[in-house]
This record gives sequence, C-alpha cells and structure tokens, in this order.
Amino acid sequence: MSDGRSRLEAGRKGALENLKVRQAGPADAKAIHDLIIANRAGGQLMRLPLPRIEANIHEFIVAEKDGDLVGCCALHSHARGIWEAASLSVRADLQRGGIGTALMRGILARASPEDQVYAGTDKPDFGARFGFRVVETRSLPPIIWLHKARTMLEQDLADWPRIIRKKYTFMRLCGADGNK
Repeated sequence: MSDGRSRLEAGRKGALENLKVRQAGPADAKAIHDLIIANRAGGQLMRLPLPRIEANIHEFIVAEKDGDLVGCCALHSHARGIWEAASLSVRADLQRGGIGTALMRGILARASPEDQVYAGTDKPDFGARFGFRVVETRSLPPIIWLHKARTMLEQDLADWPRIIRKKYTFMRLCGADGNK
C-alpha cells in the first residue's frame, strides 16, 4: 500500500472515531446553515436560507464528532415519492474521511424502494458509489425544476455567474439492476 493511501486510510479511521449520525433538531439549524455556507465557499453548494433550514429541519440528519456538528445532509421531499438528496456538507478538515459516506447512507436508508431519489452534484463519482446514475436534465420531474428555480432566486445576484458556470450533474438513484 502506498504511503499516501495509508495516510488516507488513517485519516478516514480518525474521522469516523466517535462519530454519531443522528436526526437533526431545531437547535442544529444554525450549525447546519454555517456548514452549508462554509462548503458554499468552495463552490459546491448554493446558499440555503436559515429560515428554510429551520422549517425543514426534519429532513436533515447530522454527523457529530466529540460533541461538534461536523456534517449534514437532507432528504428533501418534493412530492409524494419524489425526493432529493441535498445539502451534503462536511467540515473541510474532515472531508474525504468517510463522514459524507455515512451521511449519504443515513439519508438513503430513509427512502423506500419505490421512491424516486434525485441529486444534483458536481461530484458524480461520489453519487455513483451509492447507485446514482446520470440522467438527462430534461428528464427531471417538473417539481424539481421549480425547486431549483426557487433556490436560484434566493441566491445573491453576485453569485449567479459562479452558479451558472458550475457544472452540475443530475442523477437518479437506481436499483441493483440499474433500473428504478
């Protein structure tokens, strides 16, 4: 095993020590907002207003390590049976340590096999590890388009060029046979 790979494995083990993934509660909303803002600086996420996080706190799970909130992810309901895995954020110093994987597994465990689960990402290889497959943008349900338009309108106008230039891939969760 290469030295770089052993350091990565050691870092992953360290990141997962004392990690607890749990349902988010109202007291977590500000910390979730701060995590999303921090990840937004790297260009990964759009801003999610604190009032929207507070109103939808039941959709979030969080990762805690040694009492600190270090990650979050949401399974957003768009309509009956149509969900979106969203707002996956991990504290920068703990990224690539397995926390995002633990959060994604926790979120996907909430969906039933009949549900359609989508994700918009700039890291399609990460989504593919969980069974997501790239879909044509035009095949997204209209309700997801409406949600994306609403979220875009909530962004600062100065951020629009960064968001528009960013290449996002839309994905849909598929079963073991590649279909759903």
